[in-house]
Amino acid sequence: MKILFYIRLFLFLYTYIIYPLILFLYVKIFTGKRKKEYESVDEYYPKISMIISAYNEESVIKDKINNCLELNYPADKLEILLGSDGSIDNTNRIINNESGDGIKIFIYDVRVGKTGVLNKLVPEATGEILIFSDASSIYKKNALKEIVKPFTNDNIGGVCGRLLFKNDNENPGGEGERLYWSYETALKKLESKINSFIGASGAIYAIRKKLFRKLPEEAIIDDFLISMSILIKGYKLIFREEAVAYETTAPSMKDEFKRRVRIGSGNFQSIKYLKPLLFNKNIKRVITFWSHKLLRWVVPIALLILLITNIFLFDLSSFYTAALIIQGLLYISFLIGWFLDKKNKKIGFLYIPYYFVFMNLGLLVGFWKFIRNKQSVKWD
Repeated sequence: MKILFYIRLFLFLYTYIIYPLILFLYVKIFTGKRKKEYESVDEYYPKISMIISAYNEESVIKDKINNCLELNYPADKLEILLGSDGSIDNTNRIINNESGDGIKIFIYDVRVGKTGVLNKLVPEATGEILIFSDASSIYKKNALKEIVKPFTNDNIGGVCGRLLFKNDNENPGGEGERLYWSYETALKKLESKINSFIGASGAIYAIRKKLFRKLPEEAIIDDFLISMSILIKGYKLIFREEAVAYETTAPSMKDEFKRRVRIGSGNFQSIKYLKPLLFNKNIKRVITFWSHKLLRWVVPIALLILLITNIFLFDLSSFYTAALIIQGLLYISFLIGWFLDKKNKKIGFLYIPYYFVFMNLGLLVGFWKFIRNKQSVKWD
């Protein structure tokens, strides 16, 4: 019981605290004089294709199209491919009115999910660089200029931009998501500095078109698979924080929970496609993949076992008693936050434990849906 307790405790502490600390110290000690990956050239304008998949996006698609047309990039070097995946609201009517001016519209009557739409759109692209974007993400005007700069280095196959969240309605799930993403972004920046960047945000990332391979139709999280495939092919994937996109957080914790379940299910599914990264000659990349992704995915199970073992051990010493009290406070804070959220009350600092527990519950449910093959590739 003690062995189980300490293994699970170490797993949790390593994933969220020890690994980021090791990463920070490694960057400080060993990368101070590292040669720059690429030369930042202001007048570098390769032909690019922006790929956007949309399903029932009538509330945001007009703003997205306007944003694309206002980006600071030569019009003759930019094409926008917008695919509607069987939308049944006013999305098709809106985008049909915007065809032309560098925008290619593709209306698909039968819904296949985002993965299927990307597989159809990419062969239509003529750019040497593909920019993948969400219909709800809004780019800063210079985002495209910034995200293509690293491609002056032929060894760089993919670039991930920086996603910033806006929590306009101040819901606690959104505030937790915003804070968690700030933590994730800090990790991404550190990993990029040691050439071990892991995973891109679907809102803003770019790859060389020649490196794109058709995605499995059943794939749930396309952005993770596409970006990680760059590493499998031997190219570098880096983070470019000057390329910025904005998105609004989920409108409620219920919506955020659904997203976390989907991500959790897709994470476990992706392992079978990313086997070459589990054990690789690039030791740093293997360590970051296991530490940042794989081990974090099993934290929900570790937390459950940690609580159960702690209940059996709590009276053996003051340490076990204190550990159980801390865990109890975490879950009580979560329950209070959940109750206040249901009553539309402000929950203050409780949004941190509230979001943390909800996020791990989502991963746990996602794992359950994965092993039962119940997670649909289609996303509302």
